[in-house]
Amino acid sequence: MALVEDDVTVDTTAFIFSLCEGEIDENNHVELKGFLGTGFLINSEGYLATCRHVVDKLEEGKSLIAASDNVRPYKIVEIIKHKNFDFAVCKLDMDLPSSYLRVVNALIPAGAKVVGVGKVHER
Repeated sequence: MALVEDDVTVDTTAFIFSLCEGEIDENNHVELKGFLGTGFLINSEGYLATCRHVVDKLEEGKSLIAASDNVRPYKIVEIIKHKNFDFAVCKLDMDLPSSYLRVVNALIPAGAKVVGVGKVHER
């Protein structure tokens, strides 16, 4: 998937991940068992943002895996859930990422163009 803004194309596969229940063994063999939702890499330390209801679907004792089309899957090693809002932050087991979504604190004016992005999972 790519985003195009002002004639600049950005490859989103480096920072938009499918969050899946699964396992990664010691040989980096990945077994994905079920799609749970989408997560977005948000900083250079390997944290991604998702919805709390996505990580709440994870069965007890199972691992959460972040998978994307053009990068290897990563195991999520920490999940922080907001207690009042449908928001969670997850830490990926990865080296520093080269690209991520920049999160800004800005007011969006009425009538501004807003784009929603997610991954579609075919069943």
